[in-house]
Amino acid sequence: STTDRVALELVEPAGRGMTISNYPISVGLIFPKGEVTSLPGGRVVDDMGDVIPFEAEATGWWEKEKQNVKWLLLRFKASTDHKYFFEPGKKAQLLSGDPIASRNGESITVDAGAIQVSMNPAQGGLFEKISLHGQPIASSEKKDFVLSIDDGSQPVPLTLADWQMTIEEANSARACIKMTGFWKDAQGTPLAHAQVRCHFFKGETFVRIEHTLTWMIKDIKYGIRELSLAVASSTGPSPEIQVGVGDHSAETVVATLPEGSSVELGG
Repeated sequence: STTDRVALELVEPAGRGMTISNYPISVGLIFPKGEVTSLPGGRVVDDMGDVIPFEAEATGWWEKEKQNVKWLLLRFKASTDHKYFFEPGKKAQLLSGDPIASRNGESITVDAGAIQVSMNPAQGGLFEKISLHGQPIASSEKKDFVLSIDDGSQPVPLTLADWQMTIEEANSARACIKMTGFWKDAQGTPLAHAQVRCHFFKGETFVRIEHTLTWMIKDIKYGIRELSLAVASSTGPSPEIQVGVGDHSAETVVATLPEGSSVELGG
């Protein structure tokens, strides 16, 4: 039988102690064979009866012909003081409007409303410029993206090469920019493959970065000495930064930076 309504659980970090409004989330659902046969498959509503704009992606099917959806991924904006439900078979309210990411030649521009970001593979880093409400606040150049390996005797800095950028996904609510390249030694030999995804969300001032490093060296004597990304601030004297401690905690660390300094994230 068809399910009338499925509750969408919001997982909250312990101890947050405050309401978060209109935050971009994703929720995965699994359905019996035959219940959802096409996308979006239904609609999202809240506990006030309002229909919520969302996007749906089938991440798994019951058969290779893709006739019945097994796994459905929903993306929408939610508030922690409301409950949300998915109603299979009901008319959906889908996203509308222009994509927040666009391409002009090699350059990619993301306009998420509060922040604007320009990216160019020729520049070699992640972000050519980051602006907040039209005012430049930061950048990350090629020299700010570092990988250094170690053979047990000395560190060997590598150079990022063959850097490419593509708009992997873009709509009016979010965008994903995918970057790929190779870390090469002084002789031009590729030793590692880098893959980075930057996720942007309309109305938000943060960027979610996912990084995958594929090791291409079979010799076990080599290890990583440093892997880091620096973001240079251009906000003027004594900017303040706030860094989250972890994905499942509301704890943060706040620090004031000296003028001309940068933030380095690494391991």
